[in-house]
Amino acid sequence: MSENLAKAMTYLAKAQEELSNKVKRHEKILNVQGQQIALLEKQVMDFRNNAIRAEVAAGSAKKDVADRYGLSAGRITQITKH
Repeated sequence: MSENLAKAMTYLAKAQEELSNKVKRHEKILNVQGQQIALLEKQVMDFRNNAIRAEVAAGSAKKDVADRYGLSAGRITQITKH
């Protein structure tokens, strides 16, 4: 009976190690994906801000641009100053 228990403990230890390795791999994947998402979010914000700057430079009223993008006129002013 103790031999079976020893085998079971060995299998359990191996399964725990495999699970731990899988978790570590998934953590790495999630970390990389999080970084990629953050980069994409920044690029989207840059595109949006450039579009806002272009609209204001073309003569659109800040209030109209703000309404179109769901922002305040003050935020449009901040974006166009940079």
